[in-house]
Amino acid sequence: MEPGRPGRCHGSGPTAEAALDDDDLVTRVRAGDREAYDALVARHTASAYRTAVLLGAGPDAEDVVHFFFS
Repeated sequence: MEPGRPGRCHGSGPTAEAALDDDDLVTRVRAGDREAYDALVARHTASAYRTAVLLGAGPDAEDVVHFFFS
């Protein structure tokens, strides 16, 4: 994430979803926007994976992340 800009990832491409913060994306997801959901998953998968590993998921970390986002 970029410092001082919550909900935004550093290095995101110039897509419409990248320009939106997480609150905007969640609002769109609740309205049924699948692309907004995909953007949230892409934005947070790496940190979710790292968190799962740090909390002891070990080799199951990928499964934990998949379960969380499904």
